Amino acid sequence: MRLYKRWIIGGIAFIISAGIAQTAYAGSVNANEQSVISAVSGQFEKDGIIYAVKPEYINSVANYLAQDDVELTAEQAQAAISEIYANVQTGVESGYLVEVGRTPVSETEPSPAPSEGAAGQQETSTPTKKPEKQKTEESQKESETAGIQENEGSEAESEGDSDTLQQENKKDPETEKSSSVISILELVDKAPPQTYEYLNKDTNARMQQLKVRYGIMWGCVAAATFAITLVLVVSIHKKLLISHSHRKLRRILKYILTASIAALSFVLCLVGGAWFGAFQKNAILSKLADTGYYTFVYDELKKDTSISFSLLNIPNSVMDQSLTYEKVVIAARQQVENDLSKGIYKADTSILIEPLKADIEEYLKGQSVTMTKEAKAGLALLMDRLDGKYTALLKWPFVSWWSQLKADYTKTAVLILPISLLLMAAAQGILVFLHHYKYRGFCLGAKGLMLGSILGFLVFTGSNMVISARWGEVNPPYMNSFFEIYKSGIWRAGAVTCGIGVLLAWMVLAAVKAWKEGR
Repeated sequence: MRLYKRWIIGGIAFIISAGIAQTAYAGSVNANEQSVISAVSGQFEKDGIIYAVKPEYINSVANYLAQDDVELTAEQAQAAISEIYANVQTGVESGYLVEVGRTPVSETEPSPAPSEGAAGQQETSTPTKKPEKQKTEESQKESETAGIQENEGSEAESEGDSDTLQQENKKDPETEKSSSVISILELVDKAPPQTYEYLNKDTNARMQQLKVRYGIMWGCVAAATFAITLVLVVSIHKKLLISHSHRKLRRILKYILTASIAALSFVLCLVGGAWFGAFQKNAILSKLADTGYYTFVYDELKKDTSISFSLLNIPNSVMDQSLTYEKVVIAARQQVENDLSKGIYKADTSILIEPLKADIEEYLKGQSVTMTKEAKAGLALLMDRLDGKYTALLKWPFVSWWSQLKADYTKTAVLILPISLLLMAAAQGILVFLHHYKYRGFCLGAKGLMLGSILGFLVFTGSNMVISARWGEVNPPYMNSFFEIYKSGIWRAGAVTCGIGVLLAWMVLAAVKAWKEGR
């Protein structure tokens, strides 16, 4: 098990984790990230030895920087590169750097000693040299020889010391094993929480543009209220409810009441269609499986966990039993259901985190890693960081908007629904009393109901077409699929509600016809 220290975790992990806080649609590396990859892919020189990063770690860095939620700035990239070059020695000790060569060393060769023949010739050719000069040269040669012997002795002594240190290191392997996961502390401390804001960006932008026109419905109710009140006042003043004089006036009042019933029917169709199509949590939960939401969350969880594992040299097979698709679906569905019911997002990732932590501990135990107090603290911090990632990733981007829309809708619906029904009943009653033949009053009321239902269907259809044309593509893909299904579901619910209104009107007309024929 390698000793993870500062070089990759303090350098590469630093720039990777620093990029987490930058939320953008990267998709590929930018120029700043490419400079970091180039630096990691280069060579490093230390004490005459040339090192290079192992290819698997270069790939881990490149894959992470290419993620959608990572985009380094120039300052972050430069800080990362500086950190990497400043910690070459710890990279070597950690096993991330391997030797690939050595730098050429220029050595000064000592001058060869003159041969005996040459010395004799020199002595013969220079008989007039002073003895003092010869003594000086001889003393210099002796001092040089003694210096060479002293250097050889010191080199032998240093080699002996080096062998002793290596033997001492070999005698204490447990120290290296017990420290192998301590570097998790540095990784976790330098990595800010991952928020996955890019997953919410398009949804937030679209929902901010969406405006529900509650004012139109209130306007229809207000107009109908005014019209019905006016008709009632005129009818009482002219005594039209007990006598059938003023035929032209009564005809006008009948048309006004029919239009009022149509407006109120239109409002009821809108309220009913929206309630059954947009604000039923069971309908939404059933649609999630068709959007690819569960698959997306599962893939992202596996990818993020794999990145953390690669930095710590933990194989991906460790999470195979913990992060299964079935468990992710259960966790994601529980979160969405909890959000829709309570309106407050509080993720419960225990179904994922606890088994994963147990599997990591089992793996480290199998690798003979001694879990010291510091190592246990590092592992706990790692699991907290993964828990934060899972919590942010399981958050459904639409849930906060849905809760707000439902709250606003409920406030409107609980008032407008009973008011509309009471006004319709009042208008229908006045219509009956304005007619000498009472069945004609029910006939006009049924026609008003049919007209309002048809108008409601046209509004649902037109709104669906306009929103589809202006909505555009939404990322992530599962939200785009959800909105397509969601819009279609609202349209179908509206169409069914309006269809029920039309069917009810036809039933009234049929009953009126039978009543007329029975007379």
